[in-house]
Amino acid sequence: MKISVELVLRDKELFLREAEEVKKNFPLIEAVNIPDLTRYPLRSWEGCSIAKPFFKHVIPHIRARDIDKDAPFIFKDRLDEDGVGEVLVIAGDRPEDSPATVRDRVSLDIISKFKRDMPEVKIYAGIDPYRGSFNEEAEYIKMKLDSGVSGFFTQPFFDLRKVESFVPLVKGVEVFWGVTPVLNKKMKDYWGKVNKVSFPEDFETSLNWNRNFAGKMLSFASSNNFSVYFMPIKIDVVKYLGGIV
Repeated sequence: MKISVELVLRDKELFLREAEEVKKNFPLIEAVNIPDLTRYPLRSWEGCSIAKPFFKHVIPHIRARDIDKDAPFIFKDRLDEDGVGEVLVIAGDRPEDSPATVRDRVSLDIISKFKRDMPEVKIYAGIDPYRGSFNEEAEYIKMKLDSGVSGFFTQPFFDLRKVESFVPLVKGVEVFWGVTPVLNKKMKDYWGKVNKVSFPEDFETSLNWNRNFAGKMLSFASSNNFSVYFMPIKIDVVKYLGGIV
């Protein structure tokens, strides 16, 4: 089992401080995954050199929509220089005038491009249990595996029963199951409206409930030879995971 933490690259100094804090307090966390958020000046692959001294596995998110599938990767030399051998390919934000579809081929195109242009790189893709029906997502997972991905990062889960329903689709595949704290009504409404999350009946926005669920997910991953990643949004990572990881 691997444990990863998702750290946002808002700026170089803050990112460095957060990486140092995780390394100091959580030696079991050996991986970091870095979102590529275009509202910030630095791209995900630019954070890899900062994170490398602190984590064995550095995994930048790559937004498929931003890539010309017929042109060379603009970040190839940077990844080679920093010795980064793992990426997470996500679709990225859909244009507002584009219809919502579960099987968005842009990710598949860029996965295939990585297999062709950077075959030494291990490719992860996303699993989103909320964007469509279970059968649609199951088919999309199979398409990604057929395209050459080695593993997956999921959208955060809040219900172990929902996690268990996806296990048969990914047996023998490395999966980082996602966990994030949702600590107030505004955050809960956001996850429900934007990401279409349906929360379980016993869900609470308390820190205690979210910490307990983080512990349950760790136990599940450990018992089933999976991995897990934590996304500590708007909370100090030590306050969230201290005594759990």
